[in-house]
Amino acid sequence: MDVSDGLYGDLQKLSRGEWRGGRLRISSACVLDELARRLARADCERLALFGGDDYELLSLCPPDRAAIVEKELAAGRTRSPCIASA
Repeated sequence: MDVSDGLYGDLQKLSRGEWRGGRLRISSACVLDELARRLARADCERLALFGGDDYELLSLCPPDRAAIVEKELAAGRTRSPCIASA
């Protein structure tokens, strides 16, 4: 799923499907270094949650596979922080 509508809105969409609840770690969300240099952390977090047009991808995997998925993505040099857990 792309998060071009903002992470919060897209998490709401996911919660209507099979994924029910979880814990979001907003401090782990991707924030571009340039943005972090220009804005306060709270503003970066607000933009990550409610901003749009950032065209990042959001994916889910079972908790017992998270470490494997992160390792595979890292091997392909794909930045993929885990930002939520069940």
